[in-house]
Amino acid sequence: MAVTMGLYLVACDRLFYEGRIEHITVPTADGELGIWPNHEELFIAISMGELRFVKEDGEQVDVFVTEGFAEVANNRMKIMVQTIEKPEEIDINRAKEAEERAKEALRQKRSIQEYHQTKASLARAMERMKQASRHSH
Repeated sequence: MAVTMGLYLVACDRLFYEGRIEHITVPTADGELGIWPNHEELFIAISMGELRFVKEDGEQVDVFVTEGFAEVANNRMKIMVQTIEKPEEIDINRAKEAEERAKEALRQKRSIQEYHQTKASLARAMERMKQASRHSH
């Protein structure tokens, strides 16, 4: 039996997973970070991107997440993010429409705050489409 660690993965609107895992890879500002059982204590910011983990039964789970935080302590990991989506939950048409709206808004002269919000919307739409296409067969 493989050595495992506990995972509590939650978004604003739902508890996505609570159970034992073999390991996990999370997106951070510096790239992907792999966490294995008995990892040192850690508190990190999660970036938008693909989060992957392997359950104790060997099943791999790949999801799209937006920003949040993670804590590792006592062989347990807690992750709190804004949004979690499985690739099959991503609406490609909605993501494409959001991408077009964001691109149009960037072409218009707007305030600095609106510019940054629009850039974030564009990045989310593009990442959603990337994750959905990567996992479609």
